[in-house]
Amino acid sequence: MTRGLLISVKMDITQRLMEQKYDLQEESIDDYGSSYDSSTSKDGESGNGGERRCFNLTDQHKILFRALTGELVGVCFYVFIGCMATPHSEGVDPGTKLPEVGAIPVALAHGLGLAFLSAALLKISGAHLNPAVTLGVVLCGEIGLGAGLAYVATQTVAGVIGASLCRAILPENVYIGINGGAHVLHVGPGQGVLCETLLTSAVVLTYILAVIDPNTKSDRGPIAIGFSVVVCTLAGVATTGGSMNPARSFGSAVAVSAYNVDIWKFHYIYWAGPVFGAAMAVFLYRFVFASPEKRLVLCGSKGYQFKTTKLSQITSFRQSGQLN
Repeated sequence: MTRGLLISVKMDITQRLMEQKYDLQEESIDDYGSSYDSSTSKDGESGNGGERRCFNLTDQHKILFRALTGELVGVCFYVFIGCMATPHSEGVDPGTKLPEVGAIPVALAHGLGLAFLSAALLKISGAHLNPAVTLGVVLCGEIGLGAGLAYVATQTVAGVIGASLCRAILPENVYIGINGGAHVLHVGPGQGVLCETLLTSAVVLTYILAVIDPNTKSDRGPIAIGFSVVVCTLAGVATTGGSMNPARSFGSAVAVSAYNVDIWKFHYIYWAGPVFGAAMAVFLYRFVFASPEKRLVLCGSKGYQFKTTKLSQITSFRQSGQLN
């Protein structure tokens, strides 16, 4: 009888261990999961078969690395396409003498290029592809300040790489003839800043409403963003060249500066205008167009309410695995 009891207890313990092992296997997560299992050992290996477990910090680094790589590749292609699409007409420089020459192909190249790159990279990096857009996203509290700075640095470097590839491919006379695809100011500095501010605000607001806001975002967001760039480029080509993207302007300016040192004279306009434009777009969004849960005032049926963005949302990278 005692022996039978021992056998019964042993079988019960074995069954419980098997159930526990099954539960542990069910709790295993993929490489991009964000949950943490307390049974995971310090070296990231579980004790029941060596299956890899993921830590929050590791997941953050994976997501951020993929996002920055996406921005690097995306901006590099965008700037390269934009510079290569600048027309050259028998020695006539459309960037300084006839800005309206070739405006349509330039606008289409930038807008359609941004559309397909946004569609490809939207779920990897959010497809900002523009420091002004990144600033807007940070001010909306969608990514942290640290991640935002990493985005801007990556986009700036990618702009230089893309413009340098254009310089490496085109013959020297053609490259000089199109001024390296760099933007040139055709109006006064004040007018230039105002133009870039208004055009950039339209592009950034389109991105926020088409990609970020839960009530207005759409799967057709990349198309809307591309169209906004086409239209705004056509509107600004005769004044500032229609940049709306500091990385695009900076990269082409660096590449062509060996042939045109005056390119830096009014370059600040292509940073100041987009920064003001992004701030303007965020103001309109957060105070007027945002969904009730994101709006700072007029929060739906609860009447006039004031809300403040949590400090953690703008000072740390989000851990949910979502950049936008």
